[in-house]
Amino acid sequence: MDGVDVAIVSAEELAKGWNMGLLERGPVAEQCRGILAQVSDKDRLVSQWRKQSAEAATLRGDNSLRDSMEKLNVRILAVDAKIRQAAQPKPHHFDVAPSR
Repeated sequence: MDGVDVAIVSAEELAKGWNMGLLERGPVAEQCRGILAQVSDKDRLVSQWRKQSAEAATLRGDNSLRDSMEKLNVRILAVDAKIRQAAQPKPHHFDVAPSR
């Protein structure tokens, strides 16, 4: 795929439908790893937001965490947009050849 040997798959597996999302190397695998890294970043930010939200709920009326939470919201939405962009299908060139 795109000049990278990514797998050896039998004709039977190809006929049944083969899941490229399980690849460990090549452009699809790299795209998947990039998406997972961004999801991890988003999860970390959401965790921070939830912690601050819980703290804010115990402070009742104290809005000192509001600015921090709003900044986290902006960052979360930005990372989410990057995830959606990174997850878009990309064109690839495939060469299918008999195994050596």
